[in-house]
Amino acid sequence: MSYEFIDVGEKRRRSDDDDARTSTEKLPADMMRVIFEKAMCKERENLCATNKNYSTYCVNDDHERKCRTPRLLIEQFKRTVEDEEKANFEAMSELAALEDVNDEHFEALFTIAKTLPVYPLQDFTKNLGVFGDKLPEQYFEAHVVNPVENEAAETFTEEGNRAAAIEALGTFGERGAEHVKIAIEAIYSKGYNVQDAAVEALKMMGPHVHENIKKDLRERLDRAERKFNESNTQEDFSVMKALEGVVTAWEQTSEAPR
Repeated sequence: MSYEFIDVGEKRRRSDDDDARTSTEKLPADMMRVIFEKAMCKERENLCATNKNYSTYCVNDDHERKCRTPRLLIEQFKRTVEDEEKANFEAMSELAALEDVNDEHFEALFTIAKTLPVYPLQDFTKNLGVFGDKLPEQYFEAHVVNPVENEAAETFTEEGNRAAAIEALGTFGERGAEHVKIAIEAIYSKGYNVQDAAVEALKMMGPHVHENIKKDLRERLDRAERKFNESNTQEDFSVMKALEGVVTAWEQTSEAPR
C-alpha cells in the first residue's frame, strides 16, 4: 500500500490550486515525526505527515482535524512557545475538545507551562478554563487553587501570576466557587492587580456564587463605603469601587435576589 504526503508549506502557498491536495512531494525524513503508532488516522485510512512546524495534514481533508492527536497538539504548543514566547491557546482548545485526552497529555502540557516566561504563564493560567471538568483535580489544585491560596506557590511567586490564578477561578463555575472567598479577601486587602483579577473572577462566576457569599460581599461593601467616608484615601476608594463593581454585576443577573 502506498500513501501520498502533502508538503504543508507547499499546500499553504498553493491553497487556491485544485491539485494542491494531491501533491506527491514528500517531506524529508528528518522533518517527519511519527505520532503515536505509525501516525495513523483513527479510521486507519490515511497516514499523516508532520512538518517541522508541527502542523499535520492528511491527504483527505475530511480527516485533517481528526489527525490532530493530543501528542501533536502538545508538540505544537511547545514549539509555538519556544519560537514566539507566547502560548498557543488554539492548541489548548483543540486538546480540550478531544474525547481521549488523558493525564499523560496534561502532564506534558503542564511540564511545558513551568518553562514559560512570566506573561505567557499568566495567560496560560487564565485560560485553563477551556478544559472545564476535563482538567484533573490534581492540576486544578496545583495550578489554580494553590496559587490563589498560597502566594509562594511554585512558579507563581509574582503578584501577576497569583492574580491570573484568581481570575482562572471564574472560568470553572461551581468548581471554583468554593474558593471564591479567597478572591473576596484579595479584593478587600490586596493591591490593584489582584483586585482587578478578583473582580473579573467573581463576575464570571455570577449565579454560581452562593447566596451567603453574595450577602457577605454586600456587607463588605457597606463597611468599605463607611471606611472610605472616614479616611478618604485612594486605597480605600479602590477597595470600595472593586466591591461595588462585582455586586452591581451580580444584581444585574436574573438569579440575583432583589
